[in-house]
Amino acid sequence: MLVKVSFRAPLATEPVLDIGGTTVRGKITDTRGEYWQFYATDLRPHQRYTLSLRAGSGAALCEPWQLTTFPSRDERTEKVRILFFTCAGGHEALGFLPSAIRNRLFRRALSFAPDAGCEWRPYLLGSVFAQCRPIQYPTGLALAGGRFDRSDVVLGSDNETILKKIGSAQITSIYRTDFRSTPMFFIQDDHEF
Repeated sequence: MLVKVSFRAPLATEPVLDIGGTTVRGKITDTRGEYWQFYATDLRPHQRYTLSLRAGSGAALCEPWQLTTFPSRDERTEKVRILFFTCAGGHEALGFLPSAIRNRLFRRALSFAPDAGCEWRPYLLGSVFAQCRPIQYPTGLALAGGRFDRSDVVLGSDNETILKKIGSAQITSIYRTDFRSTPMFFIQDDHEF
């Protein structure tokens, strides 16, 4: 199980994820400590686990939640419900539906209790990267807050800041924590690289 989390502010110490009695230490995935991932192995198939996220100090970072692992490869299930969708849209300043409406649509879809979700076009950034220049708001402000430099590294450069701003505006504001009990798969579309 791979769990990825982001925080509004950097964490000073490594967070810990408890999964049904197993402790998994966080691995930082950015340069500031706002993004972390947890990779848990040796979990039982088709098992519902309670997860809880703690700071290095032991303080809870959020309320516990549940997540079920997939059945084993040999198991024959009677039914499976998968939420398929594509391109949740871009920034609302470019004419896309407001994030609140898209989030409400996701919450409605989740009310049908899908076993997993699958989205084509995970980062919603294709047009920004393809053009290698900031998309302009109608008001003239740069969507990405700067220019994404494809010749530079991402982590530790201005590219990291730009990528986080885009992700926050186009992903975090839509998904929030609503999918944390629903396994998600992101499949790149033909315009990502």
